[in-house]
Amino acid sequence: MKKYKNYNGITLIALIITIILLIILAGISISTLTNQGLLKNAKKAKEKYQESEINEKITLLKYEMQLDESITLKEKMINEGLIDKKEINEKGISNINNDDNFIVISNYNGLKELSKEVNEGKDYSGKNIYLIDNIDCNADFDSETGKLISGEKFESIGDSNSRIEDEILEGSIKKEFNGNFNGLGYTIKNMYINENSEGNYCAGLFGYIGKNGKVQDIIIQNSYISGYYETGSIVGRNRGIISNCKNYSQINGAKLTGGIVGRSCGTIENCANYGNIITTDIQTGGIVGNCDYGENVIVKNCENHGDVNSTKTSIGGIIGGAYRSNETVIINISDCKNYGNIGKFENNNVSVGGIVGAVQQSIKNCTNYGIIRGKENVGGIVGYTNYASNNTSLIQQSKNYGLVNGTYKCVGGICGFNTGGKILECSNIGEVILNGEEAYYGVGGIAGAEGSSKTDIYIEKCYNIGKILKFAVAHAVSWAGRLTMKLKFTHKTWYFFLLCAAAASMLNGFAVLGGMDFSFLEMAAFCITGITLLFLAAEKGSSAKDKRNYFGLFVVLMLSYMGRGWAAYICSALVWPGLLGYELLPA
Repeated sequence: MKKYKNYNGITLIALIITIILLIILAGISISTLTNQGLLKNAKKAKEKYQESEINEKITLLKYEMQLDESITLKEKMINEGLIDKKEINEKGISNINNDDNFIVISNYNGLKELSKEVNEGKDYSGKNIYLIDNIDCNADFDSETGKLISGEKFESIGDSNSRIEDEILEGSIKKEFNGNFNGLGYTIKNMYINENSEGNYCAGLFGYIGKNGKVQDIIIQNSYISGYYETGSIVGRNRGIISNCKNYSQINGAKLTGGIVGRSCGTIENCANYGNIITTDIQTGGIVGNCDYGENVIVKNCENHGDVNSTKTSIGGIIGGAYRSNETVIINISDCKNYGNIGKFENNNVSVGGIVGAVQQSIKNCTNYGIIRGKENVGGIVGYTNYASNNTSLIQQSKNYGLVNGTYKCVGGICGFNTGGKILECSNIGEVILNGEEAYYGVGGIAGAEGSSKTDIYIEKCYNIGKILKFAVAHAVSWAGRLTMKLKFTHKTWYFFLLCAAAASMLNGFAVLGGMDFSFLEMAAFCITGITLLFLAAEKGSSAKDKRNYFGLFVVLMLSYMGRGWAAYICSALVWPGLLGYELLPA
């Protein structure tokens, strides 16, 4: 009997333990399904399927519109029963099939409603928004002054009150758009955005796109867009994906300004800018002003056709500045083309490039066709490469066809000043010129100058067939000026040399009258006069007028030596009277 009771007791305990184990396993299984992604992935798969169904339906309706151009996409969707006619006509925004994850916008009121909800904090994660008609924002403005004549200012969709570097600080507020906005190739025009006051961030159709946000297939036309920090036609600050967007409007800004995006920490692909970009501060680009603060920042298959100008540094046909703030940042720039003219002489721009103004990352298969101008660090592809955060810059398989022109130093067909690393398999076909009154050093078909103490620098498998010009005026005057300052010669010293030259010339004249050949004295006079004129032109403190006049006399002197017959005698006869007249006559 004891044995039987003991057997039952063991069975009961085993049963209890088994039940407990089953409960634990069931809990683990449910946890696995929910927390570790199985149910979550199933939900995502369902959402993707619904999205693909809607996209396919819209694509089919747009194809039908091509067969019957008298009907709009909005009317098609109403006729198909996809959207509510009354709601879309009154509000300009409606759900597809009463599903709030699929939304359509048909007019300016709908666009304003989206802006209002995002800026009030509504989360659009997982939601798909479609533009189903061209939108006229009805703003009339003076494009030169930025004054709004009629209509209203549009509030960007999403915003931030701080720099991206400061978002972790207390008091920082960010309102991101994390949905999927598909413009379906429609145009937004006559939009007025003016945030060009210090302290304003994120100006554009979308102010702030979060990591899960996506904007695609939108065209901006005839709009006024102006901002202070992070300004672009499509997006001010981007952490998500921007694709297949175009801009035809002029963009005005201060810091971090681009034709499509102001600042990007995400992806920009297949975008094109046709508007001119004008800024008053750093990092200005035809596509994006600045790239940074992202683990995988991408700019690819983009084109710029607009002129890009700034009064400060880091100006590029595609990107103003691509910087690596820490070792986790990876930036890849590839398959981009620039057709616009970048930089102006009068702005004395530093770090100007056909693709990127200043870079610390990788550039591959990019091409420049535009004219690139600046003061120093001026390149057909990149103005300035920099080594930072243990990262070597790389310019690879890129070509320049445009004129590259600098006025001070470091001008190259591919890179102006390379301190960041490698240039591989690149070619320059465009003319490269270093000229100007301050022209100093550094002009080359591939790189204008190189130098770094932190990493190996090399150029490999590159070729140049473009003309390389360094104006003799600038180089000779610059060299003579440096030697003048080193020897500390004064104006009176040069007059003494000129008197020596005059004496030598007179002695030669007397020798000729006496039937003797003292031609070496004439050559000595010629050399002394030529060198003296160059040094006078380069003398420290000389005015621009003095430099031009002295150098002009030097040119006349050279012509007298190189010429033959009466032309040479006339040029020779003009040098001394010209010099005396310039020195003795009042200014």
